[in-house]
Amino acid sequence: MSVDVRKTANKLAGEAGIAIRDMHNAEDARRWVRFADTIWQGNSHIDTPMVVALAHAGNYVTGAFIEDELVGILLGFWHEPASKSLHSHIAAVRADLT
Repeated sequence: MSVDVRKTANKLAGEAGIAIRDMHNAEDARRWVRFADTIWQGNSHIDTPMVVALAHAGNYVTGAFIEDELVGILLGFWHEPASKSLHSHIAAVRADLT
């Protein structure tokens, strides 16, 4: 993702009181998966090791936070042409915030 796009997204989110944070370690991944399972009632079809692997491979695994509360998630992975095309695979926001 271009630096300008990420910078703009973070600026707009910040104006709404939301922080976008990378979620790349095992605890972050567990938290990410718990959130996904809550949204899809246990049927998110992705597990913690896969989230960690995708994050460590340089893909886009983030959370949207209000203070320290996780309120949204996004997982995207790169596809051809390499590192220029991002497939947004999973995106979710807590229903009461939409």
